[in-house]
Amino acid sequence: MLLRHVNRPPVLVCLVTFLLAAAASPQEAAAPQGADETPSLPLEGSTGKLSFTTDEGTWLSLDITPDGQSIILEHLGDFYRLPISGGRAERIFGGLAYESQPRVSPDGQWLAFTSDRDGAINLWVSKTDGTDARKLTSESSGQLVSPDWTIDSQYVIVTDALKEDALMMFHRDGGKGVRLGPEPEGTSEGDGQGRGLRGVGVHAAPDGRHLYLAVPAAGIDVPAPQLSQIEIGRIDLLTGEANQVTQTVRGAVRPAVSPDGRSLVYATLEETETVLRLRDLVTDTDRRLFGPVENASVGSRRTPSRDHFPGYAFTPDGQAIVVSSGGRLVRVDVRTGAVSAIPFQVDVDLDIGPELTAPYRVEEGPVRARLAQDPQFSPGGRRVAASVLTRIYVMDVENPSSPEQLTRDDAREFKPVWSPDGAWIAYVTWAPDTGGHIWRMPADGSGQPQRLTQDPGFYTELAFSPDGDRIVALRGSRYLRGQSYSEVYSLVVPVNLVWLPAAGGDTTVITPGNGLRRPHVTNDTGRVYAYDGEILVSMRWDGSDRREHLSVSRETGSSTQTADTILVSPNGRNALVTLEHQVWVVPLPVNGGPLLKVDLSAPAVPATRITDIGADYISWADRGETIAWGLGSTLFRRPLSSVSFRSSEDDKDDEREAGDGPIQYVALDE
Repeated sequence: MLLRHVNRPPVLVCLVTFLLAAAASPQEAAAPQGADETPSLPLEGSTGKLSFTTDEGTWLSLDITPDGQSIILEHLGDFYRLPISGGRAERIFGGLAYESQPRVSPDGQWLAFTSDRDGAINLWVSKTDGTDARKLTSESSGQLVSPDWTIDSQYVIVTDALKEDALMMFHRDGGKGVRLGPEPEGTSEGDGQGRGLRGVGVHAAPDGRHLYLAVPAAGIDVPAPQLSQIEIGRIDLLTGEANQVTQTVRGAVRPAVSPDGRSLVYATLEETETVLRLRDLVTDTDRRLFGPVENASVGSRRTPSRDHFPGYAFTPDGQAIVVSSGGRLVRVDVRTGAVSAIPFQVDVDLDIGPELTAPYRVEEGPVRARLAQDPQFSPGGRRVAASVLTRIYVMDVENPSSPEQLTRDDAREFKPVWSPDGAWIAYVTWAPDTGGHIWRMPADGSGQPQRLTQDPGFYTELAFSPDGDRIVALRGSRYLRGQSYSEVYSLVVPVNLVWLPAAGGDTTVITPGNGLRRPHVTNDTGRVYAYDGEILVSMRWDGSDRREHLSVSRETGSSTQTADTILVSPNGRNALVTLEHQVWVVPLPVNGGPLLKVDLSAPAVPATRITDIGADYISWADRGETIAWGLGSTLFRRPLSSVSFRSSEDDKDDEREAGDGPIQYVALDE
């Protein structure tokens, strides 16, 4: 043990550490971004090579040249040209950059694609042979998805996933781009363009007037609209009208329109498989075309970095589509559904960056606990109990290097509380299969644990009455707790406020929980206090005579934050409050009265903040003479008498400006 006396402003604290725009014309456009500079990445020059030959790949996005002779294929972040009938692929782009989602312009002269060759994902264009590459955007942390060309080969439309899937259009020769869609009335983001149109996987129809894309589902005329998160929509660029084209159970993505404008292909889920379906836009007939294909993220509205499904394309004559399936390329006849393989061979030559992992030593000694849950000082202040790694440990403040496990059981133990005489520690257990109980154990570790409750359930938030005769707690259904989706937010389970004899016996319901938490009893043993998330309330043991005592909040910008926890001191004169993980002390009227509303931004009473970096747990110790709080694996305590209550104008953090006095702490790692 190391005890130091440090001359610092007056706080007595004991630290206990447990060890366990508009698009520009070519004449008006600025010089293309990146046209006169050589793209580079920080790792260039320090890479190795990974070379092999393969005839398959994953997430193969592709497009077909307008002459119908070649496939432009994305494979492991490089682009290749492949004969339409298959064969050996010729690399267009290689190197360290990751190129993806290639689209060929209708005139066959240009490629649009996304690339991180300058260190962030941006929109690029180049000639189809890879020359004259130029950057159209300058994002530093962008997520641009699925570019496509307008029919005049002058503009590229792309989704900006970090701007709520906004549709952006950029001229091939430069300019800052324009957000598509009319500005909603009364809505503006400061650039005069409003929110505009939204969607992903845009495909420009051959009529030049309509865009097809995946949009948030409208959920109309279906029994369970919540199942479908995303559907195919159509936007009329002339009128701005947008309408939904598909209505599926699981969602639809990645539309592709045939060259004659009559047929629409899209990806959707049928049972557990992703398939392609074909919609006749003239007759509205809809049939399964081909599947299964690559497993698409159809069921989510969140836009993946490379769209919900890999890019595929119609052949120029509209008689077939080329798509990836099972790591290979296939040609699917649109009329008959007949499938033929397109064999390919890729000579992969990847630049591989240096290994970024670094060796580190794994501690082999005693486990150092990083979190002590619900730490509690004993009534005399000489010992501490806490739940650490699902076991209750007890330690002496003067000898914190030797914590001892309270019991030798294998049960998961939580929420320790000391009896007022310090002789017992009560706690709860929990097991997913059998539920939990309230137990007590002699504080000195002698004897065996005694089960206090008769019925298994979900028990939490214990407190003794000051006379030691009763224990108050929250109780919920074992089954419902087992169905809870989160171990963190366990109190989403409905609970009742209950009490039972401290020696065990029948459990009596005081009142339905309805959001109540942290029940406790003051020296007025006739009442039980609890906090409902907004107001500190109290009631008699039978739930009658409910009173409201205190609400604490704070204005933060445009919102109001309410207290996380409120605990009344045993003598009822003060309340311990946490709000935004900071600990405050608020004086209370001695004789109660109407509800006291305290806004910590301009408090009605001189509330004082006593923490600077926050707290995880709070409690009263020494029968209300001491404030205790825990942060991580460290427990702090401070005499209430050292807290100076001042007006908000005079308060400048009481933790740093209290009177003279030493800081005492015990640190095991020294």
